[in-house]
Amino acid sequence: MKLHGLNFIGIVLAGALVGTLSCLDVIHFPAPAGVEEALVFQGTILKGNPSVVRVQVNQLFDFTAASLLPVCVKVMELEDVEGNTVRLPEVRKGLYEMEFQTGSQSVEIVFGNSYRLHTITHDGREYMTSFEPLHDVPKPDSIVLDTIEIDVINSLGELAKKKKFLFSINTPIIVLGQAEKSYLKWDIERTYKLTDSRQKVCYITEYVVGTALKVLNGSAVSMDHIEEFPLHQSSIIFPYAEGLYMSIYQQSLSAGAYEYWDQIVQLVVRTGNMFEPRVGTVVTNFRNVNDPNEQVFGYFYATTADTIRIYISPEDANFPKPFCPIESDICANCLSTPRSTLTKPDYWIE
Repeated sequence: MKLHGLNFIGIVLAGALVGTLSCLDVIHFPAPAGVEEALVFQGTILKGNPSVVRVQVNQLFDFTAASLLPVCVKVMELEDVEGNTVRLPEVRKGLYEMEFQTGSQSVEIVFGNSYRLHTITHDGREYMTSFEPLHDVPKPDSIVLDTIEIDVINSLGELAKKKKFLFSINTPIIVLGQAEKSYLKWDIERTYKLTDSRQKVCYITEYVVGTALKVLNGSAVSMDHIEEFPLHQSSIIFPYAEGLYMSIYQQSLSAGAYEYWDQIVQLVVRTGNMFEPRVGTVVTNFRNVNDPNEQVFGYFYATTADTIRIYISPEDANFPKPFCPIESDICANCLSTPRSTLTKPDYWIE
């Protein structure tokens, strides 16, 4: 079923900034007609050690990323194809999460199995997703780093050249021992070293979003392997001044999840802005059991990820100017920024 289009990346990121309220809090917002009851779901199974199931529920009040309110539900349940179920606990308002160790719950997170979500709200609405299969992911071979030049308009309004890094990936698109080509999605993070004005050294991790979002339909590729598939362009600026690791997470998708994320990619490409609303339609696998015409937004899918990293030294980046010292919170205390730590990551080797 296809419904109204929203850029769900913007929704999810904005929704993650709220949600610290308790379920007893009542907040009223004005809502345009027809969407004041609309729910936005984002659910994933990430297989690992442990596996993690995470579902976020928000209520939509208008077609902007800032209009979401976390919603408590009465029941949030994960079910496998054999009928085994487990209830997911609420870890904060609107967020349901559970870790799964092998043999610890009635539902096992294993390749080849399929799962769905069952939700009941406090006002009695009941939602169900379709079953989503969990596929293994091909192991990527390597990251390729190139320096490219792009055309830009400079401060004088003139056409100029700007150097950027281009990150590409070499990877098979078939899991070893299997016949079918994979649907793939890539998430990217960067972790860089920054020394503040007090000579404190921090390692700061940031999620790379926007046009870096990439998916691939393996069946549309003639070969069993892709070479130098472009994933991300990066300006060569201060994060590279003291060294930077780019981490790429290669994920498996079902056909339905690929369709969902491919539509999200098209939204980002067409608007150039993650937070612009109402462009096209976006597929969902959530439905109201008793009212199939109700507008429901979001997607639930199962995935696993394989991580590959590349280190870029200051020399590789031609020694860009460091960010500090300037008058700023981060230079006064590099721990003031989110996801900053004094502990060097285990993988960090210069």
